[in-house]
Amino acid sequence: MRGVDDMAEQLEPEFAEGDMDAPENTHDNRRLHPEMKAKMWKPGQTGNPGGRPKKKLITEALENLLSEIDPHDKKKRTYARRIAQAMVDQVIKKGSVAAASEIADRVEGKVAMRQEHTGADGGPMVFESLGSREEVEAKIASLLSQAQERKQAQDSLKQEADPTAPPKEAEADTPTGVDIGW
Repeated sequence: MRGVDDMAEQLEPEFAEGDMDAPENTHDNRRLHPEMKAKMWKPGQTGNPGGRPKKKLITEALENLLSEIDPHDKKKRTYARRIAQAMVDQVIKKGSVAAASEIADRVEGKVAMRQEHTGADGGPMVFESLGSREEVEAKIASLLSQAQERKQAQDSLKQEADPTAPPKEAEADTPTGVDIGW
């Protein structure tokens, strides 16, 4: 009778026992299971072949309405032409800065805003290592525990404020009340 290791190697030869001892995320162990590899997108293939819908329902309705001729206009202009003319009139006759800004944005496009990301006092940004996986897990567990303690304290205060309210029961079977799945 063959051993479990022989069977595993035969079923998944890419994932031999030696890979289990390798550190995580090395070049040697970043191979995908063949079934997963077969489902990956090919170069040039998109995950959304239809693409984003080109127009929305309200946009189409507004475009149709704006392209219609206004029956009350003596010059027989479209609604869109009348709105554009009203905006220009506001700029010329009333000096409306808001209308001028809207026209400029529509004609020339909005000016791109420059964003600068800096660290403290304008210096370079500093990124700190969170530590090993074990350290991160310990920190998360500590934060979750602190949050659970605060929640229990709040529940106690609520219970003291309203003694007739039924006490809350524990929400989960983990020490912190949340299973992070690691």
